[in-house]
Amino acid sequence: MVIGFVGGFVRHDNIVHSGVQLAQHLRRDYPSDVYVEVFENRRREKAHQEILRLLDTNHDGRLSVEEKHSARIIIYGMSWGGAETVTLAEELEKDGIPVLLTIQVDSISKIHQNDAVIPSNVAEAINFYQPHGLLHGQPNIRAADRAHTRIIGNLRFDYEDHPIKCDQYPWYDRVFAKSHTEIECDPSVWKQVELLIRSKLPPATPSTQSSPASDKNMVRPVLPGMALRARERALFSEARFNMTQSPRNSNIDSRLCLGLFRIRLVRARSSS
Repeated sequence: MVIGFVGGFVRHDNIVHSGVQLAQHLRRDYPSDVYVEVFENRRREKAHQEILRLLDTNHDGRLSVEEKHSARIIIYGMSWGGAETVTLAEELEKDGIPVLLTIQVDSISKIHQNDAVIPSNVAEAINFYQPHGLLHGQPNIRAADRAHTRIIGNLRFDYEDHPIKCDQYPWYDRVFAKSHTEIECDPSVWKQVELLIRSKLPPATPSTQSSPASDKNMVRPVLPGMALRARERALFSEARFNMTQSPRNSNIDSRLCLGLFRIRLVRARSSS
């Protein structure tokens, strides 16, 4: 299941916001196989209870060890939603429930929250942030237990020299939280978020795949010594093209895309 949190006072269904658009893409590609929902950041407990309900497959009102260990949970969030991502993961740790991946985008913590330390029930975590303005994200996340959690990276974006137009966002966001808003509407950031999430999901049904952020962009990467099928050659060519399109953090984009490419290829071939 994929759980998202929007930032500030944004409604969970406000399609202007990238986190809501991402959920829409995933629902279209996984209409029945994957539960995808976005919550307002103040609705963390509602999200928590929904996870417990979905994991209780025999509907007996309590989770068995098997039901807990069967969990495949991905959590992402923007701004206050990034901090709620970590807090929800902490609550699930107390429940004995593992989390596959947490993704924070310009995470800003509330009082009594610590969005820098990722709990040990999380297998992998990544942090996207920008350093400017009154609202700027957590620059450095770390694992509470490095033996159990891999930090994929703390990816810094800078919009001082490369501004992003966010014309659909309210004027006061664009004026008073300019860089914070830019990272929220930056397609290069959210493409990476979507790629990471899709790397943890089963292949989407071909007839329902969305474009451009569909399985065709979940390129099946090239491993040394492996001959490429025609489809894989086309996918790899497209991936290389996509990696050249973002002037910011191009090296990070390349490493991330190729890493995900390898994951998808191994998974696809191991299941074939």
